[in-house]
Amino acid sequence: MVLEDRPNSEQRLNIISYILLANGIYDILCAFSILWLSKTIEPFIFLSKLHPNMFFEKEINENPTIKRLIAYWVLTYGVVRFVVGIIPINIYTITIATSTYLLEAICFWNEYINNKIVLEKALFVCMFSFSLGVILYFY
Repeated sequence: MVLEDRPNSEQRLNIISYILLANGIYDILCAFSILWLSKTIEPFIFLSKLHPNMFFEKEINENPTIKRLIAYWVLTYGVVRFVVGIIPINIYTITIATSTYLLEAICFWNEYINNKIVLEKALFVCMFSFSLGVILYFY
């Protein structure tokens, strides 16, 4: 790759915006799937099970109150990522978006340490979220 082929800063900001927008939409869809759409439309049935099924105990992943709380949490950081993806990017919005990914990684790692979550799923979420947080911060 020659220097001229590298994305300029405006292109990099567009890439960051698209990543945040796409991930925010995904999180919002997962949350709505857990809350309302899981019994009506086939793709949403799959999405509604992704986050709750990370936990070992059926008391957790089948409890309607806990499922709703998981959905609200996913919705919270999904909305933040979506909004940051549609507004102009600056150091403050990047810091906010980065903090959502790092917080997500820390929370899921804590759940894994306390033996509440499936190892492979915890590692995937932790690595993905931590990587995106670091990439956003230093990109």
